[in-house]
Amino acid sequence: ITNPNPGIAPANAGIIAAVNTWSNSFWRLTVPEELLNNSKIHSISDEGCNLLQIVYMYGDRTGRLTEMPWDQSKLGQSITDLAKESLWLYDSENIPQGLENIKRQGFYIETGKTSLCHRCGGSRRVKCWKCDGRGSVEKKSDEGYKYYEPCTCSGGYETCNHCFGFGWVKQIISVNSEFKLLSLPHFENKSPVPNEKLAKVSGKSLFEEIMNYPQDLMRPMLRGGVNSNEYALIQNHVKNELHKTIDNKLKNYDGNIKLVHEIVDHFFPYIPNPAKSNVVLEHEVIPVRLKVKVESKMVYRVNYTYKSKNYSLWVFGSERNVFAPFTPREFTKKAKIFSAIIVFLLAILAFLVFIGLIWFVLTNYSSLRF
Repeated sequence: ITNPNPGIAPANAGIIAAVNTWSNSFWRLTVPEELLNNSKIHSISDEGCNLLQIVYMYGDRTGRLTEMPWDQSKLGQSITDLAKESLWLYDSENIPQGLENIKRQGFYIETGKTSLCHRCGGSRRVKCWKCDGRGSVEKKSDEGYKYYEPCTCSGGYETCNHCFGFGWVKQIISVNSEFKLLSLPHFENKSPVPNEKLAKVSGKSLFEEIMNYPQDLMRPMLRGGVNSNEYALIQNHVKNELHKTIDNKLKNYDGNIKLVHEIVDHFFPYIPNPAKSNVVLEHEVIPVRLKVKVESKMVYRVNYTYKSKNYSLWVFGSERNVFAPFTPREFTKKAKIFSAIIVFLLAILAFLVFIGLIWFVLTNYSSLRF
């Protein structure tokens, strides 16, 4: 690529090319084409930023006491002591890999309790809703006479749909599971490029650490409710391990490593605390894994002059997107082409309207004559 500005290092040719490509877009109608090739570039400076991100994954389970038909077969288990129970003691192998929001198929836990069906009282049959227990339904003939036909039920009663005709129900806990993410991004960004734009572009990973909470220790801790002291010990252990890993792997970090540690400390109080929120067998959360990532995002500032006016723009991300809050504006070739297309389309529309009016007049004139 030819460097149009002799005072600018050839290494920045890619930055210049990215801006020229951006300015050549047809939809930037008033931005001059080959913008930097037709400008005087004063400087291209590195204003790179760092993204510090923590992502926390946790499981969230809800349990709802309900009933299901019981055919008097052997029950799976019996819940007798809440101090030994937790929703996370069941279906415990179903922890997903990776870091994403996931809803899992529900399942149920037997409580060991049974009872007669409250809807049919154990009789296995209930009054038919169609005939209200009469055994026949009222009809009306084409002539308007009333007559009765036998109902599709059996003598005014039908099988109870709550117990499926068994007469008994068993109490179960219907469980729904969802794995959720809590994310805290922080940008070391001195440029005016909005953080939400920087978040969408790729960069260079400087540090990434994923820590799994030991489920063999977490699940017993959930039995009967979480002890706040035990939970604090586990979280402090995870936090201290993170700090050690950050110090070991970011020795040559060119950003503010103290800020990385501060963000880790700032994040932990926002993590859902099962010691405060859990209600045994009703609503329980459990820590799953934690990821800390530090990523460097490319940001270059370009100062240039176009037709005696000074401007600045920023090229950012590996994709080399452009952020230009202020740019030169003029009636470019692109704008002329766009205007010509609009005029052409308006002319066609006007012609069609004219033809329609002529057709309307001729049609109505012919109707009046005859």
